[in-house]
This record gives sequence, structure tokens and C-alpha cells, in this order.
Amino acid sequence: MRTPSWNMNLIFGHHPIGKETNKEYPANRKKARNMRLQWNNVRFLLHMRYDFDILTERPLRGMTTYSGIEQTSIPRLSRRSISLGQLPKIYIICSQEETHELTYIPMKSQMIKENRIEHRIYYLLLNGRLYRAPLKGNPERVLDLGTGTGTDLSPIQRLWIPRNCTFEIDDFEEEWQYNESNLFNYIHARNLAGSISDYDHFFAQAYNSLLPDGYLEMQSTEANFFSDDGTRERAVTANLWQKLLVKGNKEFGKPLDVEHTWAEKMRRAGFVDVVDEVVKVPVGRWSPDPKMKEIGHYQAMNVREWLESSSLAVFTRILGWTTQELDVLFTAVRNDFADPQSHLYFQVRFVYGRKPS
Repeated sequence: MRTPSWNMNLIFGHHPIGKETNKEYPANRKKARNMRLQWNNVRFLLHMRYDFDILTERPLRGMTTYSGIEQTSIPRLSRRSISLGQLPKIYIICSQEETHELTYIPMKSQMIKENRIEHRIYYLLLNGRLYRAPLKGNPERVLDLGTGTGTDLSPIQRLWIPRNCTFEIDDFEEEWQYNESNLFNYIHARNLAGSISDYDHFFAQAYNSLLPDGYLEMQSTEANFFSDDGTRERAVTANLWQKLLVKGNKEFGKPLDVEHTWAEKMRRAGFVDVVDEVVKVPVGRWSPDPKMKEIGHYQAMNVREWLESSSLAVFTRILGWTTQELDVLFTAVRNDFADPQSHLYFQVRFVYGRKPS
């Protein structure tokens, strides 16, 4: 079995909705709040091209970020089937907020389940790979942005990480701390819509952090859903939910319906050979294609699990809904997506571009 040799940096950078309750929360981004890391999506990135799952625990070790934050509760990973020396080196940068406005996604077992389902969908779409960019050779340094849920970074589940994995705590909407000595061959970002306010700044930062001929790849499931046979009109409540979700995120300043703008913004940032690919992902098993039928099965599960976590904070804290009203809404929306007479699908967009040599 050939093993990967690239390095991966994983970055948490979501901005939770709502108010930070800790009144002593530091304004200086170089003084991070006392937090521990939530690891669930790290496992998924480790599967970039190989679906390894044989894990054994190693002793904990400390970690110091480039901003000087000491972490001592980070476990180690070893895989019985491969050599640790050949694994990618991973750095994880976790959200570190200057303001008291935070992005909110519930950190619980439901979110873990959602991430696993989501990973499976992308894994099938990409035929066992987690990227589309035409990477050449073995990139030595790979950076992942927004790894995991990135909210409170609470240690919900134990996860083992390899020797070549380093975690860093930072906010990727601020200035990135990389220079000519530690640039990347590949930057990977998945499902960041709703987490970024200024995409022009974001793409400029990514461009400046890449080596010549390095690639940035954005992957995202769009918030809107469609049908090709008019059955979308049957999903009256789901249509209402989708419009309100987009409206709420826009009012918060982190819009959802932005993926269609990424390609042009990347070109303006200096990227060349920009590719914008759209793949239809059915909700349910209605597709005649066996592969899409399986993907649709997982997407139906994903919608059921994702509905509450994507909407709860936006609807209650931005749009003013009560939890009782949301319970009724969620039930009706789930029924719309489960309607066997409807042939609904979401669009997954892959946008990638190269920094010229």
C-alpha cells in the first residue's frame, strides 16, 4: 500500500453566532481563550486518498501554536498498517475571536454524525479522493481551512493524530501568519459558506500563502435545492426554510449563497486555470444511477441531521423564532424532503485554481 507523503495543516476558523458568555474573553487574538480541540473532522482529512481506520493510542504531547498558545491535551495517532514517518504532517489552526460575536453550531454527537455522513458523500462523489485539483507529485505541505465544526472546540470524542500533525489556533479571517519559509503546495477548504465575511480578502490570503504552482480548492454544498421536473414546488415549507436561512445568514454578515461567485473572485485574486464544477446530489434514492442512489441515501440522512444545527442559531438569534415554532418548521421541512414524489437535489460545487509560477 502506497502511503501519502504530503503535509496537511488543518484550520478551525468558524465564527459562531451569538454572544460570548465569558466576560474576560481576550480581545487580543494572540491571547487565546482556554479551549480544547474538537477532532472529529481531522479523521476525515487523514483519509485524503486512503481510507485507513486502524488506530492505536499513543501518549499525549503538548502543542504550541505560532501565536504561543500551549496545548497539552492532544493525543497521538499511530496506524498499525503504515509507517508514521510517511504520513502527512498536519497543522490545525482553530478559531480565535477578537469580537464577542461568535458563529454557533451545536457541539454534540449530532454534529459528529453529520460530519461523518458529509464525509461519506464527498468520498463517493470524488471516487475515494477528497480533492479535484490536478495535484502533481506528492505535495509536501497541505493546509486545510475550517476543519471540523470550529465553534467551541470541545473534546467530544477521542481522536488520535499523527506525529506530522500540528494544531494551530487562529481566525482565518484575520491576517495569516505564513511567510516565504512555510508556504503551501495545496490549500483545501470544505463547506465554508456561512463562515466568511470578506471573500476577496480570504482569497488574497490564500493566494499569498501558496507556493508557485500551488492550488487552492473550495468545496461546498450550496444552501439552495432544486428539481428538474417541477417537484420543488411541492416542498413549500422547505422552500420557506431555505429562503429564511439564506436571509438570516446574510443579515449576520456571513452569506450562504456565495459559491457561484468564487471562481471570479479567485481570478481577481490572481489565480489562473480556475475550474468551477457543479455536481447534482439527490436527496433520497430516486436517481436511476446506482452510485447516485447511494449518495442520495446519505444526503437524505444528512439533510435530516443537518437541518437543526444549521438553522437553530440563525432562526432564534437573528430571525427571532421560538424553539417551539422551529420544532413545527423542522418537522414540516423533513416531511418535504422525505416526500417520495419529489425529486430534489442539492448542488455541490468544486472550485479550484492555481497560483502561477
